[in-house]
Amino acid sequence: VQTLATKIDARIAQHIQELSVCSDSNNPEDCITPLMRFLEQELQYLNMNLVQENFNSLLELLWNHTLDLLKDATKQEVEKLDYFRKLQFALQSLELCFHGEGCGLSKDALHTPAFIALEKKLDLCSSTSRKLIEKYFSARIQQQEEATPEKYGAVTIKAFYRHSEQKLYIEVLNAVNLLPMDSNGLSDPFIQLTLEPHHEFPEIATRTTECIKNNLHPLFDEAFEFLVPPEKCKQDGACLLLTVFDYDTLGANDLEGEAFLPLCRVLGLNEPEESINPSRVPQIRLSLTHPGTAGNDILKLLGTRKRDKEAQAFVKLRKQRAKYSKELA
Repeated sequence: VQTLATKIDARIAQHIQELSVCSDSNNPEDCITPLMRFLEQELQYLNMNLVQENFNSLLELLWNHTLDLLKDATKQEVEKLDYFRKLQFALQSLELCFHGEGCGLSKDALHTPAFIALEKKLDLCSSTSRKLIEKYFSARIQQQEEATPEKYGAVTIKAFYRHSEQKLYIEVLNAVNLLPMDSNGLSDPFIQLTLEPHHEFPEIATRTTECIKNNLHPLFDEAFEFLVPPEKCKQDGACLLLTVFDYDTLGANDLEGEAFLPLCRVLGLNEPEESINPSRVPQIRLSLTHPGTAGNDILKLLGTRKRDKEAQAFVKLRKQRAKYSKELA
């Protein structure tokens, strides 16, 4: 079995090399066809001439080697999305081939840690920068849901949506248990509200609460309105970002923490408007978070796209906040 695998491995490597240099402008199916034909012929013959146990062992060896070859291929062509889309199509096609409609490897045998990692990398590398930014905010929302409760404090808000006005209504109530940022053991907090990702809401200006002096449990009670179509609220990663800062007269304001409200979950967006009573909108308490490692793989990839000004600007802002978070920790 090992001898057979070595022989076939060499041919697979040759085909993947040819796949890598196949013009990215070609249809991905055309690029992968020679490899698929080779595998189908070889595997059909071997399936007929090997006992099932040996055939399955051979498939596993070939599958793992193929994943290694595709992983090596991802180390090239950093900024070419079509190149990674071609590899992504190849991985999907090869998965179907090795599964053989249930006659080959099981889904569990195919979905090794190496496969899952490669699938994720190809998904990211084949995504546009804007799609990556959306994925970043989705990662931060997930981080918030899994974070240690209120390590950096929390903010309390109310939120609802009116379809008849196409408006998002936000009431910032308070923040609690903030970290002291000033030498007196207190802070001068204010909250910045932005709709993210910015490319989905380019016309929406940033809003800011008043600054509350010398307080770790500030009461704001301020209302804000955002004119935004409902379909925008349902986009991947769409969220209200609440950034709590400590105001500094001299120098940059200190970061207290960030909280994310997924817009797709806002009351009224998916319910009949007549069922929403604005005076009875429930409070939402959101834990403040710091960047940590959430979305780092996305930021690293965006950072490699040197010719994309939007990607570079986004990474610069995120790095500034991550740097301060690291210093605070």
